[in-house]
Amino acid sequence: MSMKTNKILLYTLLALPALLMQSCLKDQEDVFDKPYSQRMSDFLQEAQDTLVNAPYGWIFDYYPESNQSYGGVTYTVKFSNDDATVRYEQEPDDGKLVSLYKMKEDDGPVLSFDTYNTFLHYYATPAQGMYQGYKGDFEFVIDSIGNGVVKVHGKKSGNTLYLRKLQEPAANYLAKVVDMGDSFIPYAAILNIGGQPCQVIFTSLNSRQISIYDANGSYLASSAYNFTDKGIRLYEPLTINGQKVQYIDYDDDKLTLTADGVETSLFLVSPDVIAQIIGNIGSPAAGTSKTLTVPHLDQFNITSDASWVHITTNGNELTIKVDASTEKARTANIIIANKHSKRLASVIKVTQLDFNALLGNWNLTMKAYDVEKKALAKMTVEATLDYYPDDNNEQQLYLVVKASSGTFYIPAIYDSQNCVLLLQSNQLVGETKNYYLASGFFFNNGNSTTIGYDSFYDMLTFGTNAEGNITTTLNGELLYSSDGKTVQNVGAAVDYFVIGAFASDDLSADNYLGYWDLWSNTSMVKTSDAPAKPAIIGSKLNEQPFLLKGILPRYNSHPDFSRLKLTANKELNHIK
Repeated sequence: MSMKTNKILLYTLLALPALLMQSCLKDQEDVFDKPYSQRMSDFLQEAQDTLVNAPYGWIFDYYPESNQSYGGVTYTVKFSNDDATVRYEQEPDDGKLVSLYKMKEDDGPVLSFDTYNTFLHYYATPAQGMYQGYKGDFEFVIDSIGNGVVKVHGKKSGNTLYLRKLQEPAANYLAKVVDMGDSFIPYAAILNIGGQPCQVIFTSLNSRQISIYDANGSYLASSAYNFTDKGIRLYEPLTINGQKVQYIDYDDDKLTLTADGVETSLFLVSPDVIAQIIGNIGSPAAGTSKTLTVPHLDQFNITSDASWVHITTNGNELTIKVDASTEKARTANIIIANKHSKRLASVIKVTQLDFNALLGNWNLTMKAYDVEKKALAKMTVEATLDYYPDDNNEQQLYLVVKASSGTFYIPAIYDSQNCVLLLQSNQLVGETKNYYLASGFFFNNGNSTTIGYDSFYDMLTFGTNAEGNITTTLNGELLYSSDGKTVQNVGAAVDYFVIGAFASDDLSADNYLGYWDLWSNTSMVKTSDAPAKPAIIGSKLNEQPFLLKGILPRYNSHPDFSRLKLTANKELNHIK
């Protein structure tokens, strides 16, 4: 081949891409009779028209975080041309919130809830110690518009999500979802899937996760899920033994999980959930008898390790009777064992107290601020639980602690029905020349704080040591009350009991300057009875400001209390 021929061939090859590109462009012009911007505008308008033209709105199955590690939750959204009305499964009593939204082009067609909405932005809002929040989305790329279904994906998480057209009022549907979540309390199940037995383990009811194994215990699959009005929906379909599974119906009366190709052989109710429903039992020295309605009691053997605690059941009614006692304090355990698996058991505590035995002097051992060493150090100090006049010259129960950094008067509330002592956050406990001192709690490994909020309580429960002395700790369970009457367990312990320093008597987070003292690893041992004192005002002793049956959270509540924006705007630094 001549050099001239080679050059001609080379030029021909170099020209091919340009010729092909022109051909493609011509084909595109033939396929699309509108420019890209017009096609995008038309698609966004079609999507908005579809969303608006739904009389009851849409079910929005929402999963934050790219691995769906928090599980799924349910929203309902009703669109108008300008705004969106949102309801949220985790806050059903708060009704609905209305905010603006946009349909926009942003590297694709995007539905953006860019006006702040407490419900929809919860998982995307940064919180103390979580600068990305729960890595959720408030902008969603619209993938497709179907018949009664709009498929989107989170712009940040990439999670595939669906809006499904509601066939009934949003409040009605959401109430069914909440009821399903409240009644759904499995530990595990044996399901026949595709004709083969499989073990399904609900690895986290709080974060809504399941794992599936074959009959020999070999791992098959796992998934997050959210609740529907009939059961659960897996994040995406799983194929097990040739059977595709995504929607699973739950029958709480029959304790069955069913779907196409799915049948229940054995259902194990979680004893942990039953224990949380019952809660710890408190009794005065005179004894007590309590009858509670607890679901699925027929699935358990419930016994006590003490002869003075008696258990009887009648259907779903559980009666716990505690005999009278002359002892100052005693404790026992109630064991809740699943009938189908003896290893599957939980324990709740029974405490019987003579309240007067709590009054008097205690030794408080803790790691706290040592004024001489100017550092945190282990120490034992004096504490007294007793009644003292308050600012109105009325008798108030106080825990008085004589710490290295000062003497602090901590207001206390005794709940005789449950034999627990509650110490409230954000209460004035002392003053110095320059600062006001108030109580506070750090929790979640010290990453969250109740400073500036008075709706939190440290719950002190009591027991006895080997010598028969009454014991407790200041690092108790953390409770939250939204209305001052009922309380919920936050699901965390008090890591640090904090004496916070404030710039004024306005004990808000904005005025918090740092900690004055910081108590951790605390233990209290009763040392002597209370000294003679003026008569106790009976109304104070018998006051019951809380319905402590509610100290146990709805088991599927999600996933902690950082939605309250508990930020002190200060690092955990000592003020001195």
